[in-house]
Amino acid sequence: MPRPSRRHTPTHPAGRPLKITFGEMRLRGVLIYCHCGHHVALGADRWPDDVRLSDVEPRFVCTACGGRGAEVRPDFNWNAKGPIGGMGYPRLLAAERRPYKTQDGYVCALIYNDKQWRSFLGLIGKPEMMTLDAYRSLTSRIQNVEEVYGFVAETISEKTTAYWLAELEKADVPVMPLHTLDSLLEDPHLADVGLIRNYDHPSEGRIRSIANPTVWSDTQPEPERLAPRLGEHSREILVEAGYSPAEIDALVASGTTV
Repeated sequence: MPRPSRRHTPTHPAGRPLKITFGEMRLRGVLIYCHCGHHVALGADRWPDDVRLSDVEPRFVCTACGGRGAEVRPDFNWNAKGPIGGMGYPRLLAAERRPYKTQDGYVCALIYNDKQWRSFLGLIGKPEMMTLDAYRSLTSRIQNVEEVYGFVAETISEKTTAYWLAELEKADVPVMPLHTLDSLLEDPHLADVGLIRNYDHPSEGRIRSIANPTVWSDTQPEPERLAPRLGEHSREILVEAGYSPAEIDALVASGTTV
C-alpha cells in the first residue's frame, strides 16, 4: 500500500503549531504544561474566545523551573465549578477505544474533530447524526464516549479493511491497518526508514533486529554488539558480583549457570 501523503499543519511564524481558539474549543478549562514536567489547570474564561491556545503559550513563565513558554491543551475534566472527574482520560479508557474489527481484519482509525466527524457521517450516509446531542461537539462526544465509539465499531465492522483504508484516507481521517507480526515486516513506512534490519550473528547466522529509532546527522548510533549467546557473559557478571573462580566453577558444575 502506498504511503499516505504528508498532511500540512498550519503554524505560527516561529514554527509552533497553530491551535484552535478558546471559542472553538467549547471547553472552559485548559492544562498548561512546562517542558520540566510541571503543569497546572486553569479556567479558560480569562481569555477572549477569539484568542488561540497557541497565542498564549509563549506568555507563561513556569513557577517551578523559571522557564518561559508552555504547551496549552484542552482540559476535558473541567466544568464551571472547576476540575471534575477521577483519574484517567475517559476517551482512552473507553471500551471501544481500540482497533476496529472489519469484515476481514482490523483498522486503527481516529475520528476526532468536527470536520472529521462530518466527513465520516457523510461517508456512511448519515450526515444528520451530527445534529444529535451526543455527536454535535467534541465535548458532547467525550461525555457520550461509550455510545460514540460503540457506533463507530459497529459501523466499521460492516465493510472490509481495504474499503476503510481507502475511504477514510479520502475523508482526511487518520487510519492505518492493524499489523500482524508477519505483515509488520512488510510495512512500507518501516521499510522506508530502515527500522528493521538484517544482521549477521556469529553463532545464529542471519537475524532481524530493530535499528536505533533516532536519526543523527553526524553521529548515528549503531549497535555495539548483537544479542549474546546463552551464558556468554555469565562468568564476567559473576566476577563483577564478587564470586571467586572456584565458586563460579561450582555454579557451572551444579547447572545453576552456564
